Amino acid sequence: MTTLECRSPEGALLSLAQILGINATQLRARLEQERVDAAFTRDLTQFAYDELVWARVVARLGSDVGAQAQVVWFHATRVPRDTPFQQCGLLPLKDCLGGLRQRVEALAGALRIPLDAGVANASYGFKLAALEKQGPCAFLLRDAALGLGKTRNFLKTPEIVEDLAEAVGGARAAEILAEYQRTTPQCLVTFRTRDSRAVIARCALAYCHAWLHGDEDPLFWNRCFDGRGQAVPPSDLLSIEWLDG
Repeated sequence: MTTLECRSPEGALLSLAQILGINATQLRARLEQERVDAAFTRDLTQFAYDELVWARVVARLGSDVGAQAQVVWFHATRVPRDTPFQQCGLLPLKDCLGGLRQRVEALAGALRIPLDAGVANASYGFKLAALEKQGPCAFLLRDAALGLGKTRNFLKTPEIVEDLAEAVGGARAAEILAEYQRTTPQCLVTFRTRDSRAVIARCALAYCHAWLHGDEDPLFWNRCFDGRGQAVPPSDLLSIEWLDG
């Protein structure tokens, strides 16, 4: 079964080569040959970058192009070490919001912050309005999940925890967040899904091309997974990494 896994640029290249049925060295050479020159820039007025790279590289290989059967995703978070991923899988927001709020309220209580000191912000209101279809979410590119480049760093603090801290603690939300960070380690959950969409492979190839040609932000080509309220089952989890000890 072919798998698209973008653990690194080199890993993405190897994965794409296997999907396309060619040698990884040959694929890298083809990508390196497609320089971002005047002709390439001119063609960008008619085609999106990922579509252009795919057309120039894959279409010229002269072989039948395959498609990945599954995709590996990276979910970045910060949670207690005893979170039961292996038993419950990766849960959507509707199934973990209550527990998260209880933890934030407990931290606020320990800091002597009144539980009615805060006000729900727009971000929190949006999540509540669409609670049944929120997450779990993940990144295609591992480096994006790690918060590198211009991507948001969810390993620092999950967005929902920031929302809850503001809703509970108001002006003292920063104190709650600091305590949450102190008491929870960074965690990267890697999982797989069945996904043969060509757009995902195109974005991975664009990522490799941008990286090889020194683009200032190759992580722009990250794409995101959203479970829309459906948990990722334990059987699809590949690894749980605790990143800070």
